[in-house]
Amino acid sequence: MFEFVKSITVFIFITTVFGGIISNEKYKTYFDFISGLIIILLVISPVVSFLNGDEDLYRNIQSQLFNADMTDAKREIKIAEGSFGDMVRNGIEEDIERTILQMGKKHDIDICEVDIELDNEETDVKVDSAVIRLKEGGEYSKKNIGMLKRDICDYLLIGKEKISICG
Repeated sequence: MFEFVKSITVFIFITTVFGGIISNEKYKTYFDFISGLIIILLVISPVVSFLNGDEDLYRNIQSQLFNADMTDAKREIKIAEGSFGDMVRNGIEEDIERTILQMGKKHDIDICEVDIELDNEETDVKVDSAVIRLKEGGEYSKKNIGMLKRDICDYLLIGKEKISICG
């Protein structure tokens, strides 16, 4: 920008000096016309160079747009991974609940509800605890409940203290 202003200032100074030296009006008219064209070219040249593709500016803008797109894409991927992770966790919980219901039938125990609590680790899905509610009014032997609890422990790979059977 400084070079642009400097070149116009120097040209106007030189034009003024030579314009003062020319005494003939006929030549002065031609001189003013040509110097006016040169000033117009000097003023327009930065605009033309910008429009013709100032590569550094163009690359910088392109780079900023690309970085903004990548940031948006990363954010969307993170959101999608979170949603997908939730779907997987819900699917695992449903599979575990279905399997425990089948184990209850195997031991002649009517289960009305199964609540599974999964660990909040992102890399692994582990069962933290399980609460099994039995249907009210059912008569279940301690032996069958003990065998159900043992089967659930073996299936979920957790200790007996993390399983609660109530009802």
